[in-house]
Amino acid sequence: MEVYNDQNWHYQGLIWGGIMYIVIELIVPYFNAEPYNTDRLIGSIFLWGIGGLIYGYYEALF
Repeated sequence: MEVYNDQNWHYQGLIWGGIMYIVIELIVPYFNAEPYNTDRLIGSIFLWGIGGLIYGYYEALF
């Protein structure tokens, strides 16, 4: 399976969204010694998923 195939834009986008979720929502607060908020963690899964799909779609267009 080719990662940069135009047919696989949703996989690429979800992978990008997942990586961004892990970095922004889990790693950065850990290093800043901030407490985790479960409402924010659950809500941001959907936001990063949608953002990842948008990113993947635009990558497929250009």
